Amino acid sequence: MKKIFLLLLILSNSFLIIAGCTNSSNTNENATTVDASSIIKDLEKGKDIYYKNATINGNLDFTSLKKKTIESSDNYRIYINSSITFDNCTFTGNVSCFKTDDKKAKYFVRFNKSVNFLNCKFKEEVLFNEAIFDGIVNFSQSIFDKKAGFEGAYFKNKDNYFSSTFFKDEAKFHRIVSLGNINFMRAVFEGITYFQNAVFHGIAQFSASNFKKYVEFTSISAMRDFNLNQSIFKDKAIFNNSVFHEKAQFNNAVFAGYTSFEKVVFMGLVQMNELVSQKDMIITESTFLMGIPETDKIKIENPEGLKITNSFYSTNKEFTKTEIIK
Repeated sequence: MKKIFLLLLILSNSFLIIAGCTNSSNTNENATTVDASSIIKDLEKGKDIYYKNATINGNLDFTSLKKKTIESSDNYRIYINSSITFDNCTFTGNVSCFKTDDKKAKYFVRFNKSVNFLNCKFKEEVLFNEAIFDGIVNFSQSIFDKKAGFEGAYFKNKDNYFSSTFFKDEAKFHRIVSLGNINFMRAVFEGITYFQNAVFHGIAQFSASNFKKYVEFTSISAMRDFNLNQSIFKDKAIFNNSVFHEKAQFNNAVFAGYTSFEKVVFMGLVQMNELVSQKDMIITESTFLMGIPETDKIKIENPEGLKITNSFYSTNKEFTKTEIIK
């Protein structure tokens, strides 16, 4: 009898725990249409957000939450303590967590838990400028029809994902800081793309990515491995004034347009095996501290366009194009 009573007590407590969890979150896998304002209301109540196979109508403006914290004169931060997950959802309006009002006051957002937009489609502009992400961030397989802004975003989690993401318009990632790994593997960038002044403390993974227009990686700091293996650059690719602290990999990458490595410091191993350069490639005033880059089976289709000047490796030995074209 005591055993039966104990079993009933455990089952009763388990039910209460599950019910409590259900009440503290907004979970809907079957919703077809959701108004963005209702999501903001749920966030105001501290509810976790989860939607699958839904269409979100209207502008989803995270800065519209009422509770704001003053960071400095005319700068306000909204703290969101809920986890956010959208799986296979479509957003018909803007998605924003940054704005400047009529009085020139600026509003930013900090997400204290995970933020997931998995396999989502954004019909209008997306703006995550200056956002702080404390938890995991995952935009994998999502499609951005219009401009995507992540300028100055701060990724604090050990892993962050933009793999197989499709950017149809301009993508701005300059000044981002990633404390952990960030993954853009197989991402497609159809518009102009900016990563200047980005700081990657973890592994930066861009393997098999496709940059169809001008891309800028100027003044970046890569503290761990920086991987561009099998990536394709259809237009100009600029890496000037950047520092690669560990391995920089460009194996099997294809550079179809003008490529520039000016005043770049490579502190680790540089791999350019089977790289293909179809137009001009400029390497000037750059330093390779671990020695000559690996260039096995490299293919320079325009030898006259390869210019290596005032660049050095190892113990101050000058690096010349004869090291590549033998």
